[in-house]
Amino acid sequence: MNTSILNTFLSDQRRAKRLVSDKLGIPENIRALDWAVHSCELRKSYDVCPFANVFRIHGYGLEIQVDDLHVDFDYSEQGLADGFDSWRIFVYIMAGRFDNRGTDKHISDRVDGWFDELIQLGRIEKRDNLYYLKHQPATSAEKAVNGNCR
Repeated sequence: MNTSILNTFLSDQRRAKRLVSDKLGIPENIRALDWAVHSCELRKSYDVCPFANVFRIHGYGLEIQVDDLHVDFDYSEQGLADGFDSWRIFVYIMAGRFDNRGTDKHISDRVDGWFDELIQLGRIEKRDNLYYLKHQPATSAEKAVNGNCR
């Protein structure tokens, strides 16, 4: 099962976290509760020197759009990097434009189904409020291919 969209999301999430960290002076992987507790202060800091087309703080997370970067993510309760959930992946696929009760409900349902399959296959695991890619040993076929690429 292909997880390339997850890798692309995680790459963009890292870029967004790095940008927010640099601009607002917070840790890249601030704990979710710390983010939520300080969200009013963070919003005020942002308003003094805005740097994004979209900057929407919500609960444990943020929706941000700067140039070609548009991602909505939550911070981890434990301060872990690279977390995600099916909703964030759906929003990412839809580039922030969707109606999850209308025609886009079908896509949302498909993302949820794909996500459930990844859980059942052991490709992702829940560690706190978010899911994470589970690093699995390479199959013998992957080892053979990788062994020939030096």
